[in-house]
Amino acid sequence: MSRSAVVAVATLSLLAISSLLVACASPSRAASAVVPITLTMAELKGSTSAEKLAPPSEDLTRLSKGYGFKAPGYDKADPQKWEVASYVFLPSSVAVRKGDTVNLKVFGVNGDVHVVHLVDPDGKLVVSPTTWNRGREYTTSFVADKTGVYKLICDSHAPTMEATFYVLPAS
Repeated sequence: MSRSAVVAVATLSLLAISSLLVACASPSRAASAVVPITLTMAELKGSTSAEKLAPPSEDLTRLSKGYGFKAPGYDKADPQKWEVASYVFLPSSVAVRKGDTVNLKVFGVNGDVHVVHLVDPDGKLVVSPTTWNRGREYTTSFVADKTGVYKLICDSHAPTMEATFYVLPAS
């Protein structure tokens, strides 16, 4: 993994952890809140040369719809170059309190088509499947009425493209 990819993964991990810690450290409150959350639909890419590192022995797109892979030879100017990619929501996890209204705003940077839906901790549909595209902003809201994990899932790029909403007790 390139140094920039390691830095990107470490940064994203720290953002996710800090988001959870801030929510957990917040003082108790009697009333629910309206919580604005902004996510980005993105594609992380990394490339190298077969001279430096042998490419994977299998086509990674067979492992997940969320992975991309271009084998050596795809770039005629640099025939040894190979590339991997993964679709994600950034940030990938957020914490809110039970009873909060989540006003979600999502902007598409990469990927032409994303079919997304949101499920509650019991797996019940909260936001029906809908199509989101690159270069557009989408908004939706939901009330986090159950503690546990809500998941925003991109069916087009699952399982790598999921955003997790940790719903903590109200107080």
